[in-house]
Amino acid sequence: MKKRFIRHGFNMVEVALALAIIAIGISSILVLFPVGANANKAAIANNNLADIAEYMMSYIRAGVTSEWIANAERSEGTPENNFFTDKIEKRTSGNASTPSSWYPDTADKGLVLDWKEVGSDKYEMTVKEAGSSSSIGSQITENLYTLDSDNRAFLFTQISGGNIDFAAVVKIWGEEIEMDVPIVTPGTGVEYKKLPSGTANDIDKFAKVFCVEVSWPAQAPLQNRERRVFRQEFFNEAFKMPTTP
Repeated sequence: MKKRFIRHGFNMVEVALALAIIAIGISSILVLFPVGANANKAAIANNNLADIAEYMMSYIRAGVTSEWIANAERSEGTPENNFFTDKIEKRTSGNASTPSSWYPDTADKGLVLDWKEVGSDKYEMTVKEAGSSSSIGSQITENLYTLDSDNRAFLFTQISGGNIDFAAVVKIWGEEIEMDVPIVTPGTGVEYKKLPSGTANDIDKFAKVFCVEVSWPAQAPLQNRERRVFRQEFFNEAFKMPTTP
């Protein structure tokens, strides 16, 4: 006795339901791709932040130390030459409300980063401000570019395989040193008061404060970037007391 096999196909309703389930599953997975990409970008940024800050603080330390050493070794009667720190504006209590006087505005509109062929199979990155056709800046190291002539604004990049994985704008400014000093008053004892006006320049001979701001991505306008600020004090170990009053 022969057995008869009857094949039952899928009807349109079953096919539609199967396609709907597959579509929902795929769309659920696709939603995770942007999340993963953003998490990867955040991880790259967090890994680079400390390195960028340390790199820029080392740059500032080298510049201010060379200035202090040069001034300490100058001949008697020769005026100080603050060739490094005079280019970096300082935020003080008097100009804190007007950032344009101390905060570099370079790259605030965002940067356009592209590649230009400079030889056979050789390319270099070009940097332009958004809305401008002129290139700005010059390369200092493999990853660092200066964006202005005063060395107050920089571009840090991480590149792999010709792709720009991470790009950040780095800005530098100085800050006023606020210091309380002990003042002994007979019958009252010791009181701590802020240094009187006119002593700020004297303090600068012994110590300076600088801030480094890292904002990313560099291609976005300033208001759309994430920002971190690092602050460090530097002390003048090369200071020498004058031999004449």
